[in-house]
Formats: sequence, structure tokens, C-alpha cells
Amino acid sequence: MKKGTGFIIPILFILVFTQCKKAEIIENAAETQTDEASIHKTLSGPSPGVTFFENISYGGVSCIALSPGNYTTSQLNSLGIPDNYVSSVKVPTGYKLTMYQNDNFTGTSWVLNGDTPNFTTLSPSANDQVSSCKVEAAVNVYADTYAGATAALAIGYYTKAQLLALGISDNTLSSAKVPDGLLLTVYDGDNFTGSSWQLTQDKNFASITGLNDVATSVSVRVRDFPANPLAKAGYTVTKDDEFNGSNLDLGLWVPYYLRHRASQDADVAAQYVMRDGCLVLQRVGDGTSSVQTIDRTNWHKNGSRTIPTLINFSQKYGYFEIRAKARKGTGYCSTFWLVGEQNTASETAEVDVLEQPGHYGQFAISSSLHNWGDATLTTLGTGAHGVTPNVTETFNIYGLEWTPTELKFYFNNTLYYTIPQSPQYKMGVLLSFYRATGAWFGTADPADIGETKEFMIDYFRAYSKNP
Repeated sequence: MKKGTGFIIPILFILVFTQCKKAEIIENAAETQTDEASIHKTLSGPSPGVTFFENISYGGVSCIALSPGNYTTSQLNSLGIPDNYVSSVKVPTGYKLTMYQNDNFTGTSWVLNGDTPNFTTLSPSANDQVSSCKVEAAVNVYADTYAGATAALAIGYYTKAQLLALGISDNTLSSAKVPDGLLLTVYDGDNFTGSSWQLTQDKNFASITGLNDVATSVSVRVRDFPANPLAKAGYTVTKDDEFNGSNLDLGLWVPYYLRHRASQDADVAAQYVMRDGCLVLQRVGDGTSSVQTIDRTNWHKNGSRTIPTLINFSQKYGYFEIRAKARKGTGYCSTFWLVGEQNTASETAEVDVLEQPGHYGQFAISSSLHNWGDATLTTLGTGAHGVTPNVTETFNIYGLEWTPTELKFYFNNTLYYTIPQSPQYKMGVLLSFYRATGAWFGTADPADIGETKEFMIDYFRAYSKNP
């Protein structure tokens, strides 16, 4: 509970170093393949998040806010939170915190739905006892209008008995706070039966006919971000594939991954299906399933054979967008990227609109620019950028605004990163899904080898800016 001042200074140093290191990675990342992995290693969660404090009553060192995810002892330590160190916590509405006495989510656990100023008041005491924790996005439900008996419900399904175990009696719910990205479904029967109501925002149940004091079971699910309309103000559509047909448009997409690198096409042929209005890139075992709009010898680094040049689509400047659901799990990476048309040796830049390596977890993405052979550009990247909702359980929109002077990256129509540089030539497009083991991908689970994993793309769109 009480910490000596001699230990506070080192912890402050750790926190300052972590933030400075992030800036160094973003501003000075080298252009080598090795440094590509280091660009993406910093985790920054959304604000507000769950915030631990060194002392009771939110005193002492304030630790970095934690976004949804699972945090082992080593992961907490890397974020400046030492083992057995914290004594109070602030848990904002929309979060659920589970703390564990031991590493790897074992031992005594404590579930917190709100701010807790003194861990000694928990039973048993959690003061200086926390070694790992789980932070989850949650819906807060209440017996009265945002008051009375309450529970934080993480993603899942809750029967009458399960709600009762959380302190919520049958037919008593009167309000809920639903954070962005979650969907609360309320049923007036047990086991998700009877009449139902779906809520995507905070709601007083008395304002909805028939809903107040009737809840017997509920579910909490992640909500997809809705598709944008095709028309975009200030822009003209130059290419659009909604993937609504039963066959891939081979006039636009080459269903191979950089053919010049392989001795035969079969080694790099995309595994994919067209399903539910989506292009579904699949992997069974190691390899890459990818479609691309350009196919030519040595496109994006040198290869082992010569192939005919095919340029189905390329563009200089404009807006590029996909709506997609990434694949969770280490060893996988879902990507949307552009590569220079490469009519000259310097037209080699790579723009990564979306990279989601599974080892980031389910609430982080990255975007970056790699100069490769273009000496006019500098390699820069976001690192692992914390986002909500869960990008591996929901469809989200990933966009790039490319002008003559800068690259702007968007997540669900919100700008989150800008690079003040711009390739000055046409670029082709790739949609790729990797399964591999390495520093960038993480360690793939051997048990996954026989299972089909998927990266789902709802649409691809490209626009030119109107004069």
C-alpha cells in the first residue's frame, strides 16, 4: 500500500523511456527488413482505459492506461507496471477488469466493474498482489436508471441464472450503457427466447415500449462497423469491387502472391472462396494467400524467374478503402497494401494501409510507409496502434488518403495517423493473408496447421479527388 520513494524514480524512468522509445521508433525507423519488425512493436491503447495506481486513493505513480486485452506479468512490466505493485484502479464505464494473483491468469482473481480506490477492501485483499490481468470491453446494466444493482457484461451470453450470479435479479433491468462497437440484445425469456430488443447505445429502458423490467437473459456481442456508401463526397470512383459475385474478377485481380519469387505458380496460388458477398482469403498451413492488381518480374523485390507484365489497375493519389475482418491468432497477418508500379528502379515504395499481425492481439493495427529503393522517402510507421472494437471479430473500414504531399490513414472513417511524405508515382494494390512464424508474425500454433483460417474482405474501392 505504502511505497518507498526510492522505488518511484525508477518506475517513472521506465514510463518516460517507454514513451520516448515509441517516438524514436516512429521517427527514425530504418528501411531494412529487420527494422520493419521493430516499427510495429509499441502498444498504445485508447483513452480512457483501465488505469492502475501505485498507492491507495489513486496516489503515487499513475500507470499507462490499458486497452482491452490480456496482460501477463512480463507484459505488464514492459508497460511500466511491476509485479505486486498496484493498490488502486480506475475502471471506466464500458470496461471490465479481472485481476489475478499469479502470472498467466491463475490464482485468486478479483472482478471489478468500476473505480476501486483501495485494494485492501477487497476480499481477500488484492493490495500489492496483482501479477496479471484481463481488460474487456463491457456493457454496464442497471436495475434502476444508471443506478442500483449493476453488472459489467463482457462479450458473451448470460442466462437468468448467470445474471443472478452477477447480482441481477430476473425482470429488474431498467437501463444500460453500451459502448461504441458493442451490441446488447435483451430477451424477456430465459435462454435467449421470447421477444428481444437490440441496443447499440446508452438507453433508459422506460423509453422503449415493453422493455423496462422484463429482461430474463441477455447477450453482448461485437457490432460490425457499417459499410460506407459507394459515393464519396469530393471524389470519383475509379475502381470498385464489392465481391458480390461467385467468381473473382480476374480482370482486376491476379490470384497469386508475387509469382516471380516462386519456381511454379502452384506454390503461390491464392487459397480463397467467394462467400456472403466477401472475398475470403484462406490459409491451411504456412504460406500466403494474396490477390494483387499488378504482376511483373521483380515487382516488390527480386525473384527467381521472369514473368509477363500485367497491370490491371494502378493509381497515383486518391482515396483507397476496404471493409474487412482480420484473422486472430499469432502466426497470422491480414494486410491491405500498395506497392509502386516499378517502371523505374526507384518506384518501389510500399504503403501499408492495414497490417494486423496476430501477436498484436485483437485490438491493435498498424500502418506504415517503407521506402525500399526510393531515396526521396523515409520509412515510418505507427507501431501497434490500439483500437476498438475487436478487429478480428468485426468488420471495420480501413482507408488511405494519398495526396502529393502526405499519406493519411483512417480507421472507421476517423483519421488516426499522418505521414508527411508521398510517393510520386502510380501504385498497385494487394490484399494478402499470411501464415508463418517469425518476429513480425509471432509464433504460429502447430495445432492450426490442418485448420482453415480466413481474412474476409467485404469490398475494395479506389477514388480520384475531384478538381
